[in-house]
Amino acid sequence: MELQLAGHLFAVTYRVEGTGCGPRWVNLNGADLPFTRGANPYRPGAAEIPMAAVQERLTGDTNRLTIYVG
Repeated sequence: MELQLAGHLFAVTYRVEGTGCGPRWVNLNGADLPFTRGANPYRPGAAEIPMAAVQERLTGDTNRLTIYVG
């Protein structure tokens, strides 16, 4: 899917593997993003990524965000 975030265009792809539950890693324009897990009592929590880490990797073109789940 494509979306706009903070004035930038993103093409977002989900790669679902295994159990398909919870993010394993997140990649933006070829670089893995650091993240912590949000609290969730029922499954692995959401990826919480500092906006500064995202901004460091933005390009002027469409930004490719891949979320690996499983």
